[in-house]
Amino acid sequence: MFESPRSLQEVCIDFICGNVLGLCEVHLGDTNVHSSGTPNNSTVSDEQDVCTLNSDGAEVAFDTTTGRTSSNDAPSNSATRLTFRHPDAFLPAEVSEQLLSNLCEKKTLSDLTITLFDSKTTRLRQRMVDIATLNKLKALHTLNVSGTEFNKHGLDIVVEDLPLLESLDISCTRVDDITPLRKCKDRLKTLNMYNLKISGCGNLIPVLLELNELRHLDISDEKDPHGFEVFAPAKPKITDFLRALNCMPYLTTLDLSGKDDINSKDLKNFIASHVHLRFLGLVHSDACYDESFIDSTHEDYRSDLV
Repeated sequence: MFESPRSLQEVCIDFICGNVLGLCEVHLGDTNVHSSGTPNNSTVSDEQDVCTLNSDGAEVAFDTTTGRTSSNDAPSNSATRLTFRHPDAFLPAEVSEQLLSNLCEKKTLSDLTITLFDSKTTRLRQRMVDIATLNKLKALHTLNVSGTEFNKHGLDIVVEDLPLLESLDISCTRVDDITPLRKCKDRLKTLNMYNLKISGCGNLIPVLLELNELRHLDISDEKDPHGFEVFAPAKPKITDFLRALNCMPYLTTLDLSGKDDINSKDLKNFIASHVHLRFLGLVHSDACYDESFIDSTHEDYRSDLV
């Protein structure tokens, strides 16, 4: 039996992967200058791409529908990027996904080549690629691995390999110890950990108290399924977190929904010491019925807090 020849589409994808810089132009940020050929070391992308991990924890999906910003919050056109030379070039979803997959296989996916997947010229939604590719995307700012098999080992990898990571969502994952976050405590600004099952020995509170650059923190839980179980897993006490009045001075949003050990006095003191706080989540918590959140005439009521 003879092996079937590869399709024309596959051959074309291979050609594009092997000649990306020949088929594209490199736009040098906000200077309106573009060049062809291999960029020099100064043409490094500050583009932010949002990534999510698939359910088996072995691959990553790139989502280009969420938009991008540069690392210094400048307009997106300030980042160095690739565009197709031909103005009418457009790749449908299947071709876009194959191109991304091939770039990963050939180890040519980088901060620069990922910018090729623009919504104007591609229809990439999600495509699974090897998680090892992540360490090539040094300009990655936002990573979402919620609802996957992501674990502490994966957390160790991303905080080491992604030096610009500022926003991380590990909600509903297998992470049981957030100690690796200490390595990015000086740059992490957003941390979502909804329904993360961390035991009392998982260093949750001690590590959180070191993340002083955080602006957004979600440590909410779903309604406790172990409410009437004798052998329910030990959980960190949120009161220890609320009593640390000097932690996270820039915090603007905090979600404690589902926590059942919130002391009203500790919560009020925490709110008073965090003047930038604008959102407080207390769903499924008795604390949400406190008069200071309901009665606008109460001395502790804050109209700017929702």
